[in-house]
Amino acid sequence: MLPSEDKIVQGTLTKFVQMQARPNFLGIVTISNTLKDLYAKLGFLESKMLVSHDAVDMTRFEPPLEIAQARRIISTKQPDYALETSVDGKQPARGDQIDLPADARVVGYCGHFYAGRGVLELIECATRHPSWIFLLIGGLEQDVAEYRAIVNTRNLHNIRFAGFVPQANLASYLFACDILTMPYMTARQSSPFMSPMKMFEYLAAGRGIVATDWPQIQEVLQHERNALLCARDVDSLDAALSRLMQDKSLYIQLKHEACRDAQQFTWANRALSILQWIEARLCAD
Repeated sequence: MLPSEDKIVQGTLTKFVQMQARPNFLGIVTISNTLKDLYAKLGFLESKMLVSHDAVDMTRFEPPLEIAQARRIISTKQPDYALETSVDGKQPARGDQIDLPADARVVGYCGHFYAGRGVLELIECATRHPSWIFLLIGGLEQDVAEYRAIVNTRNLHNIRFAGFVPQANLASYLFACDILTMPYMTARQSSPFMSPMKMFEYLAAGRGIVATDWPQIQEVLQHERNALLCARDVDSLDAALSRLMQDKSLYIQLKHEACRDAQQFTWANRALSILQWIEARLCAD
C-alpha cells in the first residue's frame, strides 16, 4: 500500500489520475493488479486501465542449457564485467571466478543487494546448509563488500559472488542453478509498483523457484504450481528451499509449469495485448 506520508509520490499519482478527463486520453497500462488497485483507489476508472505484466526475451534463453553444460560455460567467464559500466556513478561489483561442480546443489539469487532483498537471509541459509552452494549475482561493489565481510567472519566456503553479469551472459548463470530465489523481505517505497524482471527470467530458465509472498509476485507465481512461495522470514525461506531440494517430483512439476508460463510472458505477447486493447478503446470512444 502507498505510504500515506509520501505526499510527493501520492501527489504525482493524483495528477496523473486527473489526466483521464482529457478528451484524447485513452487510459493507462499497469504492470500488476496491485498497481491497478492503487490507481482505482485514487479515482481512476477501471475501464481506462489494462493490466499487462512485464515479460522476458525468450531468445536469450534459447536453446535451454542443461545444468552441467551451463556450469561449464560460466566457469570460462572472466569476472571483469563491471569494469565497463556504472550505476548512478556507483561501481557494480566485480565477481569471483565461478566454478560449480556438476553434482553440486546450487541456490541462485540475481539482483540488487539492498537491505531487505533477502541476501542476508540467504547467507543464513548457507550457514545452515554447508553442502549447498549459493550463487549470488549482481550488486554494487560497496554492498557486495559488506556481505563478503559477513561471509568471511562466518568462515563460509559455500557462497560465490558472481558480481555484475551482462544481460547477454545472464541466462547461463540462471541455467547453472537448481533453485532460483526472490526473497524480498521488507517493503521499500517502490514496493507497490514493483514487478521484478527477474521473475520472468527465472520462469524462462525453467528452474525451481522460491519467492516470498508479495501480492504482485502472487499474480504470476502460484504456490505449488510454478513456484514455492514463503513468508518473509529466514525460517520460512529455509523451509521452502529444503522442501524443493528434497521433493524431486514437486521440483519437476514446478520446472515444467515455469517453462510453460514463460511462453506466455513474452514481449511480443505483451505488445500484442496492449495494441489490441488500444484498438478496442479507440472503437469504444
